[in-house]
Amino acid sequence: MKHTPATVDLAPLPPMLRRLVRALGLPATLQLLEARGGTRFYLGGERGRRDRHVLADIIGKEAAEAFYREFGGVPEVTLPKADKIVQQTRDAQIRADTEHSLMELAVMYRLTSRQVQNIRRGHDAREWQDRQPDLFGAA
Repeated sequence: MKHTPATVDLAPLPPMLRRLVRALGLPATLQLLEARGGTRFYLGGERGRRDRHVLADIIGKEAAEAFYREFGGVPEVTLPKADKIVQQTRDAQIRADTEHSLMELAVMYRLTSRQVQNIRRGHDAREWQDRQPDLFGAA
C-alpha cells in the first residue's frame, strides 16, 4: 500500500534526500528510491547511457531530465535508501487520516496501536527513548 502526501518536511532528511525531493518532487523521488535506493547510479560512460534509459523508465522522461540537470557533471550518484522519507510520509498520512480508527491504522500500516498513537500525537520513537530513564542507572 503506497501512501504519498503532497508535501514532506525536508529539514530532518539527509542532504541527498532533500536534494532529490527538491529536484524531482516527492512522487518521483519515492519511485526512484523504491526501485534503486541504496545503489549507485552512473551518469557517464557506457553504464551512464544504460542507466539513463533505466531512469526514464522508472520516473519518466521529465523527472529524468530534472535528475540530470541536478546531478550532471558527476560520474555517479549513490542513491540513498528510502527508509527515512517513507517513514516520514507514512507518519504524515497517519496524522492526516481522520476516517480510520487507531486499530484500523495499526493494521493498515502494520504497526502497533501504541506506535500509531505516538505518531498521531507527534511523538517520534527516538524521542521516547531519549526520555526513557536508564534502568541500570548509567549516566
